[in-house]
Amino acid sequence: MYQNRSRITTTIWATLLLAAGFAWWHILPDSIRKAIEPTALAATFTVNTADDHNDGVCNAADCTLREAINAANAGDTISFNIPGSGVHTINATNGFSITKAVTIDGTSQTGFAGVPLIELNGGSAGAGVNGLSVNAPNAFIKGLIINRFSGYGINFDSIGNSSVQGCYIGTNATGTAASANGAGGIRINASGITVGGTTSGAGNVISGNKGNGIDVFVGNATIQGNFIGINSAGTIKVSNASGVVIRGAGNNIIGGTTIGARNLISGNAEAGVRILDAGATNNFVQGNFIGTDATGTVKYACGAIGCDNLIGNSNGIEVLTGAQSTTIGGTATGARNVITGNLDSGVSVSGGGATSIAGNFIGLDADGISTHGNHVNGVRISAGSVTVGGTEPGSRNVISGNGVILPDRPRPEQFPLGSGILISGGSGSQVLGNFIGTNADGTAAVAVYGDEGQTGVSIIGSASNIIGGTTAAARNIISGNDSGVLISGANATNNVVQGNFIGTDVNGVGAVGNDSNGVEISGGANNNIVGGTLMGAGNTIAFNGCTDRYC
Repeated sequence: MYQNRSRITTTIWATLLLAAGFAWWHILPDSIRKAIEPTALAATFTVNTADDHNDGVCNAADCTLREAINAANAGDTISFNIPGSGVHTINATNGFSITKAVTIDGTSQTGFAGVPLIELNGGSAGAGVNGLSVNAPNAFIKGLIINRFSGYGINFDSIGNSSVQGCYIGTNATGTAASANGAGGIRINASGITVGGTTSGAGNVISGNKGNGIDVFVGNATIQGNFIGINSAGTIKVSNASGVVIRGAGNNIIGGTTIGARNLISGNAEAGVRILDAGATNNFVQGNFIGTDATGTVKYACGAIGCDNLIGNSNGIEVLTGAQSTTIGGTATGARNVITGNLDSGVSVSGGGATSIAGNFIGLDADGISTHGNHVNGVRISAGSVTVGGTEPGSRNVISGNGVILPDRPRPEQFPLGSGILISGGSGSQVLGNFIGTNADGTAAVAVYGDEGQTGVSIIGSASNIIGGTTAAARNIISGNDSGVLISGANATNNVVQGNFIGTDVNGVGAVGNDSNGVEISGGANNNIVGGTLMGAGNTIAFNGCTDRYC
């Protein structure tokens, strides 16, 4: 009797608990239910045809990519086993929408050996169509060729932790020529997206797009290990508009401090990297090759009427209005960018604030010796409060070999020689601890392609800038240039040049003269200071090719 009552009581309690649990479960918000509900074991769906139809079934007899995407649940994998060898082209009839967490793994196709074999061709997909529209977190895309869509190749438009690796986006199947996506390569409108990676094969080739290679509208993106604007061999330009554009988004990383994180950003018709608009704060551009080939070298030859194999961007890096606290390079080992071969300036800062340019080679190849330089300026500043270099170990830039003469690209009339650093607007910038005009050791001048050369530092119509300082760490070596320092223009006032070696080697003893003036002040510039009364403020100015006061 007691046992029967116990069983009945237990049954009643179990029923009540189940009922309560059912009621409790259904009053929870969807977002919480989805976060805690159990998920089925992940499955693999195998694409076995290059057709693009959708009959609602994905099985061993027939499964298209579109059917596999529709069949996949959260956490599933889509693999490929399309019969036959070589590249398999899926002629898309529309874009592909991803609404659940999924891995699409083109590297699973039989015969894959590092070059993608699955091509998504959007030439017949219609107007305004993106190749892959990702509207779910935890979507991982690997080993695809995505081209000819009228929109973006890939559009990330949800919460993050998604990635794209090992893809060719905007090129043909071999990565050698453009097969453009119309709006651009990749659009990032979600936080926490990774493009590429640091391991072998993780990088993408993002080139040949009519728009930009990568557009970043939401922050916390990581862009590493990619070729952007150049072919898959890293030797010939396959231009995007700009390579990477960060628009109003913060805390993004382009590159990194390891070799595997390095992006090659070259060949783009506009900027290699462009950062702009309010909200674009705390962005880092580190460890990249910008304007070079894959070896960090610029190789071209010029005749009387033109040059072959120019692979530079227009400007290497642009920082525009609204951007704040941008770091280009850095003091950490591996943070150095190699920025050379670009057809205007290596770095152009025309807006924003608190930009730091440190630890880079600007105008030199990766070896720190060879140069074909940036065509006009190494660094151009027309905004305020920019720091070039610094006093911390590792912050020195080597800015040499710029101002290259190219027969088919005349220079702007107002800057006929080009400059290592041109400050032509704003105020309050600092140039500290750099080698300007020399090799990376500060021991010899760098030969400039075309037998011309840069003015070391030009201040044109800008006020209250500081070149050097009273400590050894702040000292610039400004040697081996056409002219060392030029200050010109009626608005060029209250600038300070102190503590530098101008015309000597790094030890202040050996001759590495500038061809013309050590320091020239002209064009109505006034109230500027060269040297000073404080200990360490005096400049060493020697071995230059003029006979004036500051030679």
